[in-house]
This record gives sequence, structure tokens and C-alpha cells, in this order.
Amino acid sequence: MNMRGILGFILSALTVLCAHAADLSVGYSEQIVNLPEKISLAGYIQRRLVKTSAASYSRYFRASTGQMNESLAKTIVIDDGRQLVFMSTLEVIAMEPELRAHVENRLRQLINRPLEVNLFATHTHSGPGGYVKVKLWQQLATDVYFEDVFNQFAESIVESAMNAYNSLEKVHMSYVTGTVNDFIYNRRNGAFTNPKLHIVKFLNSKNNPVVTIINFPIHGTALGPDNLLVSGDLPAMVENKMVERTKSPFMFFSGAAGDIGPKIEDSMPTSFSTTIASFPSMENIEVFTTRLTDKINVFWKQTNLVETKSVISKSFNIELPPAQADLGSCMRSILPRPFQWVANFFFRVKLPKDLNRPMEVNMIHLSPLTFYMIPGEPISEVGAQIEKFSLDNKFENPMVLALANSYFGYILTDKEFARGGYETCNSFYGKTYGSLFLSGVQDAVNSFGLFVKSNRF
Repeated sequence: MNMRGILGFILSALTVLCAHAADLSVGYSEQIVNLPEKISLAGYIQRRLVKTSAASYSRYFRASTGQMNESLAKTIVIDDGRQLVFMSTLEVIAMEPELRAHVENRLRQLINRPLEVNLFATHTHSGPGGYVKVKLWQQLATDVYFEDVFNQFAESIVESAMNAYNSLEKVHMSYVTGTVNDFIYNRRNGAFTNPKLHIVKFLNSKNNPVVTIINFPIHGTALGPDNLLVSGDLPAMVENKMVERTKSPFMFFSGAAGDIGPKIEDSMPTSFSTTIASFPSMENIEVFTTRLTDKINVFWKQTNLVETKSVISKSFNIELPPAQADLGSCMRSILPRPFQWVANFFFRVKLPKDLNRPMEVNMIHLSPLTFYMIPGEPISEVGAQIEKFSLDNKFENPMVLALANSYFGYILTDKEFARGGYETCNSFYGKTYGSLFLSGVQDAVNSFGLFVKSNRF
């Protein structure tokens, strides 16, 4: 082959490679959520009021007395030239399912392009309530529903999404994963943890970060029920410290952290504690978040550029049994040993029908990464199984993003469910919920693998 033929062959090969590489654009924006004064704080049952409050935005739970940090709606939008993928976070305990539908409909009215929206809760237990329509959650965690609070959240997300869309710019993606030990513990007294940290950085043409995604399995609950200030809690603290260090924005997404707590002190509460747990001091929380940020910052500096391909996404429904509460298992986990017999008088009770709905699990393949968006709190073993299903289908960098789009409670293995504890009390689809969920996810990942193969561009 002569020199001209060689050059032609090289150019042809480069053309093929470019055809398979995605021309990726990313935008980011954040918007302050203007909350009413003295809005109730969602999360801890210890803040539940014995007598209904007469305050404007607090009925069942104690009202906030101020703000530790401004409540933010953050959005990243990814554009591969074919579709837009919006991913937004709110500093709340869990996601109201109708909020996502509302936001997606508004964006479809404003943007004449194929798009999808995924909303995530950071799971702070010091965030505002008043935005959830499911009555059971109102009683247990989020307080009575207020239309104007719901609308304020929705409009804040829409505004941040539109600003992100209007700031789209060409990017390269940089990625690293690593193990972060000594910052988490299994609060069910189990030995299993999965301390895997994922860092995804999007760099513009000047090599400046547009936004960085942090994905780490940790309960974002450093602050206890005595705190009455609105706060994004641990995720917001880490984000803010990283912003201070790097002068660039960050978004924190929780992983499979259903049984994983932040190891702030040597002695931390467990799911089987029969006494009222004490929470860490602000001084110890500050030390812990600084140490964790130090570790994240090390990995942030080590990300490597990766070639990306077109975004491929698909949603799958997993059918679940009727919602129920296993009161006997709940009581066995909290009663002292001499009084365990009392649990025999408690039974399973059916829960409201609005909890009886299919679970939607969304999957996004942004080669070489795959996001698994789970609308609940899977424990670490369940998260590890999702990763295994992903690797079995040659998706090499699985990222489990929990608390996405809705809320289906804790997702435990059948064995862990039988042990009882706090998570069992808040797992609402029976003792086989975990195995049904994992079976459904395995089928979905297998189907997604075939779907990705047939839709490569």
C-alpha cells in the first residue's frame, strides 16, 4: 500500500471512530427555592407534634426557625444532539412522584425537543415538608400538603432546568472511581458495605469544569431532630466545601445507602437501638465533612478523560405486591428482650391504595457509564446485586442513584427483612419485596443490554 493509501485508510478509520463518538454538550444551573417562613421540617418522627400546630406551614411537625443554608434546586442537562436528559436534585427527604410529571410537562411545553427528566432527593432530614401528596408520608415524615409549596419546588426546578438548557456548551467527560473507607458504617450491625465513590466531571473547551457529579452511598443525615434550621445536611455540606476548594459546581447523588450511615463518631446509633439515639455535635460534623471532602478532592483531581457515545435511556416497570406494614417485625426490633412477646399481638396491616403502583426504574447508558435510578432506598447488598447485573451485561461502570423520581421505601434482601429493625418498619411491600425487586431489575438490565446493542449510533 502506498503512502496515499495509508493516509486514506487512517482517515477512514478516524471517520468511523468519530461517527461513534458523541458530540456531547452539558449545561448546569442552580436556583434558590423560596420557602415560606417557619415551614415544617420533614424527616424525624421525634419532631412530630402531639397537638396539631396552628402555624401557617406546620401542622404535624415542628416548624423551622431559620435556614442553615439556602435550599437549592440543581440541574444538569446532557445533550447528545438527539435528546435532552435533565437530572435535578432537591434538598428534601424524598421525591413526590407527581412533581416529576409536572416538571416534565412544563419543560415539554417550553422545549420542542425529545427530553426526559429525573428528579432526586438528597434525603436530608432537615429539609422542608409540605410538598408531598401521599397522605401516609404526610403523617410519617413530610407534613400536610400545601399547593403553593409544591408549585414553588416545581417552578424552581423548571427555572434551573431552563437556565441549564440555555447554558449548554460542548464538553468532554472525565471519570474516576475509587474506594473511600472509614467514612461509613452498616447501621444494621452488618459487615457488608460498598464504599465505592464515583466522580464524573464535565469539562468545557477551556478545560474548566461545568459541573461535577458525586455518587457515594451514605445517608445524608448528620444533623439530628434537635436541629430546627432548614438544611441540605451532609450532601450540601460536602457540595459547598468542594465548591469552595475548586470554584466549580457539584451535585451529590446518594447511592445504595439504605443501611449505610455516616461514621462521624466512634459510637454511632444502630437500626436496632431501643434507646433514643444521640446525634453528633456540630463540631464533629464539621470535622467529618472536612475529612470526607479532603478524600473526595483527591479523587476529583485524578479523573481521566473518557470517550463518550450517544445517550441511550429506557424505563422499566416492576410490579409489586399490595403495600402493607409488618407491625410485628417492627415491634420485635425495638422491644427489649423480656417484652418480645408483645410483638405477637401485632399483625400485618394493609396500607393506603395510593401506594399500590408499579415501580419505575430508569436506566441511562452514557458510555462508559450506566446510571440506575432507583425510587427508594436499597441497602448496600441490593446495590451490589444491581452492579453485578450491570457487569454481567458488559456495562462496566454502574452507578446506583437512589431516591429517584418517587419513593418506595427501604429495599432489603429477604434475609435482612426477616431480621427486623428500622428499615423493615419502613419497607412496605412484604418479606419478598427485595427478591421481587432484584428479579425485576435483573430482567430489566438484561432487556436494557439488548436495547443498547440495537440502538448504538
